[in-house]
Amino acid sequence: MTTAWVRAISAASAGTSAGLVRNLAYGDRRQEQPVTAGAGGRPTCYNSANIGPMTPQGVQGPMTPRGVQGPTTPRGVQELHDSTWESHAAYSLDAAVCCVSAKEPHSLDSRVRHDCGEDAFFIARTRSNFATALGIADGVGQWSAYGVDPAAFSWELMNNCQAVAENGESEPQHILACGFDQLATERQVQCGSSTACVASLDHRSGKLDVANLGDSGALLVGRTRGCVLETTPQQHGFNLPYQFMVAPEGFGDEATDADKYCLMAQDGDILILATDGLFDNMWPGEILCVANSLHDQEPGTIAEALVSTAHKRSHGSQASPFSYACTQNWLHHEGGKPDDITVVVSRIKRSPTSSLPFSTHNEE
Repeated sequence: MTTAWVRAISAASAGTSAGLVRNLAYGDRRQEQPVTAGAGGRPTCYNSANIGPMTPQGVQGPMTPRGVQGPTTPRGVQELHDSTWESHAAYSLDAAVCCVSAKEPHSLDSRVRHDCGEDAFFIARTRSNFATALGIADGVGQWSAYGVDPAAFSWELMNNCQAVAENGESEPQHILACGFDQLATERQVQCGSSTACVASLDHRSGKLDVANLGDSGALLVGRTRGCVLETTPQQHGFNLPYQFMVAPEGFGDEATDADKYCLMAQDGDILILATDGLFDNMWPGEILCVANSLHDQEPGTIAEALVSTAHKRSHGSQASPFSYACTQNWLHHEGGKPDDITVVVSRIKRSPTSSLPFSTHNEE
C-alpha cells in the first residue's frame, strides 16, 4: 500500500486532529449564518406519515424515495396493499427525518437527494413481505481532503439499500450486504467510506430487526418501559469506527461484522435511528428524556427536538459523550463536537382493526 493511501485511509478512518480543529472553527463561524437545506445550523425535516398498512405508497412529501411513487412504482405494490396488507398487518409505522449539516450547502442530484451534510437515509416498504425498512449512514468527512465527496458514498449506499428493500429483502444485515456489494462491485463511487444502521419492522408480527455497523445507531423507547434497546458503537479504536469502505488500496469492514439485534415491538414504541452527531453530543439518558417528554407528539416533532438539542450542544462548552471519550483516551477536548446530525424517528402502532394479539418485548 502506498504511503499516500496509508495516510488517506488513516485520516478517513480516524479523523485527524487537524481536521477536527478545522471543523470546530468552521462550525463556530457558520453558526450565525444559517442557510437552507439543513446546512449551517438550520434543521430540515422530512415527514412521512403512516408508513404501513394505511399508506399504500409509503412516503409522502419531499422525502419520497426513488421508485415509490410515479411511473417507477413497482408493479403489484398497490394491489398487494389492497388485497392483503390490511387483513394481515398488525402494526403500522409513522416516521420522520430531521437533519442539520455542519458544512456548506451540498449540491443535490439524483444520488444526493437531501442535504444532510455527509449523512444519508432511506425509508422503504418491501414489495412482498409486509415490512418497512429504514436506514441511516454517515459518510466519513475526511475524504473531502482528498477531493472525494463523502456524501456520494453514504447516499449511494442508502439508495442501494432502499432498492434492495423495495425488491423484497427485509433482513437488515442482508440489506446492508447487498447494498454495499452493488456499490463496490459496480464502482458506483471510486472511493469513500461510511458507517450504517438499518432497521426493519415486520408489520404482521411486530418483530423488529436492527443491524448496525460503526458508531451510528438505534434506540427503542417504550411507552412505559424506558429504553428497550440501545445499540453499542463498534470501534476499532478511539474515533475509528467500523465502516464500509471502497478505496484503490484500502480495507474496510463487511456487513457480516455488523451487530444484529432482534426483539418484539409494542404499541407506542419510539424507534430512533441516528448518526454519531447525535450520540457524540447527547447522553443516552438525555435522548430518552426528550423522547419521553414528547412521546405522544408527532415523530417529526421528536426528531426536530433531538436534532436542535444536539446541534446546540455541539457548539457549547457543556461536557459531552465525545469530550468524555477524549478524556478516556488522554486527549483534551471541551464541549461538544460539531458534526452533521441526522435523526430518523418512527412510532410503532398496533392497528386497531387487527385481530392479532399484542407482542411482548423478548430479545432473542
